[in-house]
Amino acid sequence: MNSKDIFSEGKPEPPQKREGTPLRDRLLATLMPMVLVPLVVAGGVSWAIVYQQEKKQAERLLQERVLLVSELIEDILDDGWRISEAIAKNPAIAEAARKNTAKATADKLDELSIADLENRFAATKLLVPSQGLNDYLRELAVSGGFAEIFVTERNGLNIAATNLTSDFVQRDESWWEQGKTEGRWVDLPQFDESAQTYSINLIHAILDPGTQEFLGVVKGVFGTAQFERLLTYWEHFGVVDSEVLQILDPSQGGVPIVTLTSEGASDRQEVWGGEMVTERALALTAQLKSETTGETADPLFFEAIRYQHENDEISLLASFPEGGRRYTLTTIPGTNWVAIASLDRIDLKAAGNRLGWVFVPIVLILGAIAVVGIAIVAHQLSAPLKDLASVADCVANGNLDICARPHGSSETIQVARSFNNTLARVKNSLQEKEQLHASSMNLLLEIREIANAVQEVAGNTQQASFQVQVADRTVKGADESMDRTVAKMIEIQTVVETTASIGGQLGAVSQKISRAIEPLEDFAAQTNVLALNASIEAARAGFAGREFAVVAKEVRSLASQSGAAMAQIKELVEEIQRDTRRAIAAIETGKSQVETGARSVEQTREKLTSATVAIGQLRDSIEAIAQSTAFQARSSSVVSDAISRVVQLTNLKTERSVSSNSIEAKFEDRLEEF
Repeated sequence: MNSKDIFSEGKPEPPQKREGTPLRDRLLATLMPMVLVPLVVAGGVSWAIVYQQEKKQAERLLQERVLLVSELIEDILDDGWRISEAIAKNPAIAEAARKNTAKATADKLDELSIADLENRFAATKLLVPSQGLNDYLRELAVSGGFAEIFVTERNGLNIAATNLTSDFVQRDESWWEQGKTEGRWVDLPQFDESAQTYSINLIHAILDPGTQEFLGVVKGVFGTAQFERLLTYWEHFGVVDSEVLQILDPSQGGVPIVTLTSEGASDRQEVWGGEMVTERALALTAQLKSETTGETADPLFFEAIRYQHENDEISLLASFPEGGRRYTLTTIPGTNWVAIASLDRIDLKAAGNRLGWVFVPIVLILGAIAVVGIAIVAHQLSAPLKDLASVADCVANGNLDICARPHGSSETIQVARSFNNTLARVKNSLQEKEQLHASSMNLLLEIREIANAVQEVAGNTQQASFQVQVADRTVKGADESMDRTVAKMIEIQTVVETTASIGGQLGAVSQKISRAIEPLEDFAAQTNVLALNASIEAARAGFAGREFAVVAKEVRSLASQSGAAMAQIKELVEEIQRDTRRAIAAIETGKSQVETGARSVEQTREKLTSATVAIGQLRDSIEAIAQSTAFQARSSSVVSDAISRVVQLTNLKTERSVSSNSIEAKFEDRLEEF
């Protein structure tokens, strides 16, 4: 039978028109979303990450700027404090304060009113003018950038000044009281009439270095022009249009000391953010003061962090959004001031979007490249498979002599080769069909012979199983008899042991009787000797002792009879002891024999038990063999039936199983797997 016979007899159906989507379109529809979706997601995630990072970077820059401004202000004030402290600790200044205080006391100036004092010293505004001290103060004012410096003694009267002051008496000024109380004080910027400029007052108390006694006050009028350095740094920060910096003393109200914008210094007299920002600034200074002095302060109602400067000074830093702006506040070390930097939140978002938008064209370019690449790959993959599908159509039409041309990728080449090998195996299967039929017939005959033999073995096995069951019941009956025998032997052993125990007790009693007789024998002997002595004494007494001699004779006779009776009892006891010992020996022998018999019976019982177990195992094995042979018999029958069906199937038109339609189906399965 050849391939033409197969297709002529099988009458394969004509190949149907292919349904479904072409492979190229399926590849495009599958791969494009798999590539483009992760690409878009990765771009979106990257944009979000960069946006957040840039936004946080802008917030960090705002914090860094406000911290840098606070350090710069601290440096500016430190320069002024160093000069004020140098004046306050100058021994010449302290000595001048003492002398002027002594003069004021001597002249009873403390009893005069302020108006009288102002009128009296209107010309010089100094208690005792000292050109040397005034020149010393002028030199320090020029080197330190002070608009004015003057010194008072402990009553608030001027003793030295760089220039003529507006008042002679200073004790009625709030800054003088703050300097006396606090020791060091920074006043708000204001227009100083003496210096004729807007300035900050640096107040420093003069104390005796030994006793720390209050001697007076040094006032340095620190011009706001010193903050021009702050403006220079601010311009170099590269601030955005909406960024604002303000310096505020929250304890003195909501008027800023300095306001800087992207356009430079501003004369705005309001705090950006209003009362809310002022309240938070005041809370920061109160919290920092409570940490340094131990005073009690209300807990912060917002989050703040501690920042340690290089000089170990501590500042509190807070950042929060409010009213469309982002605010960052920090305390300025050494003062009650707070630096406030703010920025529109729109500018923060713009900073985040600035780099994020770079990802949009990158994602678009990568997407276009991916689409073109996927289209090229889809064409390269689908072309060889399309050729293979055409060859499969030819095979479906009955042409088994055609073969596929391996080309394309290594996978498609492998599929083409597999297809060609499948065709070759189909041709070989046609030749092997007849051989399979003959072999099946021979196998059927052999299987039937095996089935008959298995049936016979099954019958013999059932008989053997019956005999083993009979033997098992017999051995179990013998085992039960041996159990009863062992029980009886145990009872005999118990009786013998009891008898032996009683014999031992009887021997012990006879020994006690023997020991009890020995004193009686001694008593009879002594009585006989006593009667003999009495007879001798009666004979000596003559007639007078005749009656006594009769009594002695009777006593002697009684003693002799007692001795004879005791001797007979002793002989009887000794005979009882001999008989008892023989009985005990016989009982011990019987006991030993009973124990030996019990052990023998127990050993026999154990052997019977082992035999019972072995017979039970043999019975189980035979039953298992019987079940196996029964199963084999059934299996042989099933196998025989199956072989018969195989033979019948091989007689049918096997060409249908190897038709071109099945070949095409298998090939399409391979394509689907690929």
